[in-house]
Amino acid sequence: MLENASKEVIISTTEAGALRKVKKFKTLFMKLAGKGVKIKIAAPMNKDVEESLDEVKNYVKVKSLSGIDSRFCLVDRKEALFFISNDKDVHETYDSAVWISTPFFAEAFGTMFDSVWKDGK
Repeated sequence: MLENASKEVIISTTEAGALRKVKKFKTLFMKLAGKGVKIKIAAPMNKDVEESLDEVKNYVKVKSLSGIDSRFCLVDRKEALFFISNDKDVHETYDSAVWISTPFFAEAFGTMFDSVWKDGK
């Protein structure tokens, strides 16, 4: 899903999720940014997360949003991946998500995310 992004990737995750995503996707984020894909990651921040996200700060926009307790990814406002459990409740090898391809819903969800991102709450 991420590899096929052509315009935008939006990720909302937890502190632990942000650490995992930077570790797993750092090279892919750099490649996508080089192709002009805008990448945003929203997550609650602690010292470990801030240090980890420092590794990608040149090609990923990061914002501390503690008011959103969610785990999802939007790609090009056409596809959405929603994780169905809190990662505190399930080991990452047993995690589950729903992947949908629906521009109508993904665009609406992206617009709502933009409001929260802009307000920074």
